[in-house]
Amino acid sequence: MDFEWSPILEEELRQYLFPHKVTSYMRLKYQIPAIYRWVVENDKAVESAYIGETEQLCPRRVYGYLNPGPSQMTNLRINNLFNELLTKGRSIKLEHLLINDFCLNEKKITSNDLTSKNIRVLLESIMLAEYEKDGISLLNQAIKSK
Repeated sequence: MDFEWSPILEEELRQYLFPHKVTSYMRLKYQIPAIYRWVVENDKAVESAYIGETEQLCPRRVYGYLNPGPSQMTNLRINNLFNELLTKGRSIKLEHLLINDFCLNEKKITSNDLTSKNIRVLLESIMLAEYEKDGISLLNQAIKSK
């Protein structure tokens, strides 16, 4: 599978950073189903990441991380963690997955197939496995107390 991560832009030439507000540019450009990742950087080096899938990246999914409801446990956890990391000087960028068409058995998978929850979950799982293989710290699991 051939893929790349593309930055989410808040304006035409400016990359989105957590916890900036969702802009009208983002609403127009990213109201799409997507595989996304939050990348936590320390001095421009990737420290950790959170990978997810969504039916609508902007504004719905991003807004959920910015303003989590009281019952949205993952959103609350990630929001709290990101805010803590910001106080430690980290930057947090948002990107989405771009794939080139590929075949799985005899099924051709294209970016249009991201409308299918099953395809999104499949691609999310592939990306999670890829990060685990590369030894990058994933924030998808709740942090276990020591």
